[in-house]
Amino acid sequence: MQSNGLPENFGFLMEGVRVPADADYYSKLYAFALEERGITDADEAAAECTGKYGFSPAALAGLGYTEQVISSSITFNNQRGKFSLDLTVSMEDMWDMDVSLTLAGDMLSEMSKGLASRPRLSSLEVEMTDRSLNKRVTEYCSRRGLSEKEILQAQLDSFKFAGEENGIEFDEYVLEPYMDYIGGKSTLVVTARPNEPVAISQISLYKPSDVPALLNLEATAL
Repeated sequence: MQSNGLPENFGFLMEGVRVPADADYYSKLYAFALEERGITDADEAAAECTGKYGFSPAALAGLGYTEQVISSSITFNNQRGKFSLDLTVSMEDMWDMDVSLTLAGDMLSEMSKGLASRPRLSSLEVEMTDRSLNKRVTEYCSRRGLSEKEILQAQLDSFKFAGEENGIEFDEYVLEPYMDYIGGKSTLVVTARPNEPVAISQISLYKPSDVPALLNLEATAL
């Protein structure tokens, strides 16, 4: 335990949480999320089969899933001048995600500021590994009547939308590796390594098209 009251290391673990695809609470949560976001085109083939707004119960069934099996762990490391977080999420037979995030500065001091807190991002790495979802999406979208070209565009549009929701307009340094990822590569690694730590709360003040350069955002497909 550090003298500032925060332990140097702590974490949480969750394993094998099962969510049936046809569970009433999942259907209600999905419908609520669409309503809150004002989504009106979720039933269109391109959006539905790629999970642009999250996978609906019908889409999960179409993809061949009777349930979602989720495991996750998160660990924190608190050291003077640096705070890091490591997150892993596994969706059985869908995908795995590993996230490593580092914040600059004394987090105890930042937390003590309350709403005035301005955590600064030093680095971020997100690694996505496909565990059969990409193939399932391609096959399901095809059954929904989309051509091969339309399927690729629908997947790209879904990915772009995920960036837009976070205030980012992805550039070619991210989009091209992503196309390789959905085209057959098994892993996509996205990194953000700004030249100087960036206040996370200030990122939304930039034009979405300027954010990739601000964060020095890059991606690689493996």
